Amino acid sequence: MYAREVKGKKLSFAVSGMLWNRSLVMIDKETESLWSHLLGESMRGELKGTMLETLPGTIMTWKAWKKVYPKTTALALDRTAREFVKEFQEKPGRFVLGLRSIKSATAYPFEVLQEERVVNDAFEDEPVVVLFDRESTGGRAFSRRLEGKTLTFVWTKGAVVDEETGSVWTLHGSCEKGVYNGKRLTEIPAIPSFTKAWSQFYPKSTVYSGAR
Repeated sequence: MYAREVKGKKLSFAVSGMLWNRSLVMIDKETESLWSHLLGESMRGELKGTMLETLPGTIMTWKAWKKVYPKTTALALDRTAREFVKEFQEKPGRFVLGLRSIKSATAYPFEVLQEERVVNDAFEDEPVVVLFDRESTGGRAFSRRLEGKTLTFVWTKGAVVDEETGSVWTLHGSCEKGVYNGKRLTEIPAIPSFTKAWSQFYPKSTVYSGAR
């Protein structure tokens, strides 16, 4: 998911009808530049080389999303699927949750996240935690820094807990009990992707293989 404002101008995107490395190519109506949906970068046209700002996003069941965000509205398009196909649970090896910057990239396979649920890691200079909800198949990444401290999270007794204070956190990065009650971790933009597509676009990506 990306912000569509570039150089002070709001762009309107559409499907170009083309593929690059078997992945969607977008086109903006204002300049007709072509964009890679996975890189978030313009590959051809007036805005070539421009990067879109990545926003936090996740893929999860509508039921699970409504439970966390009950006042959500949904955009229904002509081609919008009416049912969620739970192939994420059935074939987790097909998907990764990716973190990326100009310098590096890291992929967290869904099949590993399903097992661990909570992953403490570091991306470049930022300590991060990746939280995965098995039921909704939603994965999200957050900074582990909070109020000047770096927290370490564990999955215990059906909940996410930080070892430093014993506070209880949801899989969506908010604290619901303990010292940090009411606080929320800063979310880091992460991209759910097909495993093959991620490896194609980020061939030098680090792949998380499990707790060491």
